[in-house]
Amino acid sequence: RPSDILYVPKHGISVYVGGEVVEPGLVQLAGRLTALSAILKARGLKSTAKVNSIVLLRDSGQGRPLITKVNMQEIIATGTGDFELQPYDIVYVPKSTIAKIDQFVDQYMRQLLPISVNFGFSYILGNAGFIE
Repeated sequence: RPSDILYVPKHGISVYVGGEVVEPGLVQLAGRLTALSAILKARGLKSTAKVNSIVLLRDSGQGRPLITKVNMQEIIATGTGDFELQPYDIVYVPKSTIAKIDQFVDQYMRQLLPISVNFGFSYILGNAGFIE
């Protein structure tokens, strides 16, 4: 009717947390949610995370996303400067440089090369074969 008021709760509105977090996926946006709290709701950062270059993607309303680089290392150290998330934001945690190198070595050196890479170290345990 003309004087009725319809209230639609914001239930089901989420943000996405992906990349180097323990459980990437949708995080419910209920009340105030910051980038750090969203990462914690995704069970935290992996050891391979690049903590000083987290990316926040947000709809700018102009057909292109607004991209913000977040230094979570500084936010954790100072306790200030965290970003409040808006509906449908994306928080992406990239891999650290050393994790990328390790992944490269694993994919291209260990798995693709038909030879075994060995650096010439060997150890003999016990005294088997030795005469006293």
